[in-house]
Amino acid sequence: MKRHLIMRVRLVVWGLVGAMLGTAALSAHKPATAQMNNCIDIQRMRSTHALDDSTILATLRGNEFAKISLASRCIGLRIQDGFSYATSITKLCPGDIITVLGGGGDRCSIATITPLSASDAKALQSAKK
Repeated sequence: MKRHLIMRVRLVVWGLVGAMLGTAALSAHKPATAQMNNCIDIQRMRSTHALDDSTILATLRGNEFAKISLASRCIGLRIQDGFSYATSITKLCPGDIITVLGGGGDRCSIATITPLSASDAKALQSAKK
């Protein structure tokens, strides 16, 4: 019998302190998400932040980052800055569906999950402000 794990992730605004503390060695390090077929182990997720209605920046344990790109615009994602998802495994992967919290609860598919260095995550966040 499959057990479905339903987890609500409430996004929080997080500072750039972790990104600023990244070193060249950490920037050159290939994040562990790249070794997992670009899925994110949900137990490694520390926080997420909706940069716009189609891009989420995930902060992982170990000063690692991932960009979650959605297949289409997910209305209300940036404003609500929170989403939920259901998965039968402990990973968030391309093809999984997220639901925007609050309001209309738009549902959107994850297109890609791209590992990022600390410097790339900082640049992405700065570009989306």
